[in-house]
Amino acid sequence: MPKDKLRAKTLADFFITFCFLFFITSTILISGCKKDTPQTQMDSVENTEVGVNKFQEQSSKRDCPHPNPTEPPLDKRYLDLTPKQLIPHVLDLYGPDGPDGSRLACAWFIWKTKNTDDKQTLRNELADRLVEEIREVEKDPKRSLHDVFFWAEMFGPLGAREQVLSLLKDKESLDCCYGPKLIRSLGECGKLEDVPILFKFMESEHAGGTVNYSLEMLTGVKIPLKGGVRGRPDKKAWQDWWKKNK
Repeated sequence: MPKDKLRAKTLADFFITFCFLFFITSTILISGCKKDTPQTQMDSVENTEVGVNKFQEQSSKRDCPHPNPTEPPLDKRYLDLTPKQLIPHVLDLYGPDGPDGSRLACAWFIWKTKNTDDKQTLRNELADRLVEEIREVEKDPKRSLHDVFFWAEMFGPLGAREQVLSLLKDKESLDCCYGPKLIRSLGECGKLEDVPILFKFMESEHAGGTVNYSLEMLTGVKIPLKGGVRGRPDKKAWQDWWKKNK
């Protein structure tokens, strides 16, 4: 074979081999990236019974209080405690289980009181204790309400409307995290007559979306935020609605 033809054949063979290796390498890399994406992991979790059980197991520490739970919390740490015995665990944000333990204890408290004759009495007792603890934080210059926002989110599921109103009574603005959680709780346990209370927080830097959510929960009316999903409640639209419907 002439040298020119041999050289051309060698170059062609090299090019084909290079393309083939490049294709294989790219496929492996792309597969690896897909494997690591959260969505792919979630898809694989949802498609197998073992995966679902594992996902629930990993999520069990994130049990949150729910006003009308249909099932008990996944984490069984507080299974054998009575509602009265659970209260100290709810109030213990800094124990070995931290805030997650407090939320889990509250979830168990709500589950264990849901079918009792004195359900709301027991829930109000816990809510009153939470208010006492929050008042202590407010008086302590070394502590911040931001650190107890986990408690603020419990009032809604506890049905503790009066306690939420007492905490909001003297507020002109909302603290980061704690304030919005308190507003959300009012949306979950408040009454239609509480709507004007939310009006003064419409301009809050931290809670525009949450205020709008709570207004929608109390009224059953949906009014979009001004400025998109990161905007603020449409104050005029809400006030006009309230004048017609109060």
